Amino acid sequence: MGALETIYFSVTTSEASEDLHYWATRDSFNKTTRQRIMDADIILIPWDRKRDEIGDSFPSGTEAFFKAIQESLGHGKIAIAANEGEFSELALHSNEVRLPTLLATIVILPIALNLLSAQIDRYVTSPKPPATIEMSLVIDGQDGHCVKIDYKGPPKDVIATFEDQINRCFPHVKEDENIDSIIPTPNLKPENTDD
Repeated sequence: MGALETIYFSVTTSEASEDLHYWATRDSFNKTTRQRIMDADIILIPWDRKRDEIGDSFPSGTEAFFKAIQESLGHGKIAIAANEGEFSELALHSNEVRLPTLLATIVILPIALNLLSAQIDRYVTSPKPPATIEMSLVIDGQDGHCVKIDYKGPPKDVIATFEDQINRCFPHVKEDENIDSIIPTPNLKPENTDD
């Protein structure tokens, strides 16, 4: 009998082949879905963790996450990489929060991280914050360089970890304008309302 493994913190950064072009031209998507993906600034893509077993699926809560980002995005566009009527959420029971995989181009990345930060801040400041958040971020550098960052760890460290990995993988971002100066770290302290 094998021992159970508990992962408290894990970050994996790797080259990704499934860039914006891949999702916008995927054979299983109809013309409407492909166009919606091409027009989007941010795309929520299916998990690859169980794709072979159950097909495309998203973590439970993806639809609510989508709506929250959509409301915050203003004039920008967000899309879910699924044909109409084929979107499915998979509930995995645990004490972790699993967020959908986000795909963004390097151009829209600062805005995407800002929106993601606001969503994660809701978990961090909740009365019963989760111990762990699990999610992936795919960055399409639009120069043939596409990177995927898989994160599993404390909610308060998600954005800082993503920023660190982005600065390592896209050094021109760091040279031109450090991503840390573009994206504020979420305010983890409650605002003082006694004044």
